[in-house]
Amino acid sequence: MAFKLIIAVMLVFVVSSQARRTEQRNRFNSVGVTPIYTWITYEGRRLYCPDYTEVDITQQEACNCPFLGCMRQHECLAGRAHCWLNNDNYDQNNMVDSDCDCRIL
Repeated sequence: MAFKLIIAVMLVFVVSSQARRTEQRNRFNSVGVTPIYTWITYEGRRLYCPDYTEVDITQQEACNCPFLGCMRQHECLAGRAHCWLNNDNYDQNNMVDSDCDCRIL
């Protein structure tokens, strides 16, 4: 009986420490940045900027045209993704695909 109890306690310890490591890794990989705008319109769709400004450094999800529009940046480089604005005078309420260009390096 004592052996089963020791095994159960060890199992709980291992599972909880693994969960903590996963949470820490996710928190390290995901960095939130404060957008300039709350909403933009890109290709006719209304986008909520906080959804597009969460930077995942392992997936490079933040380097895209909506990110540039929300942050009012001229370019971004994340991993192999490189995006830049073609038009410095874009309207954040009416962004179109030609305002931005992205390439995978």
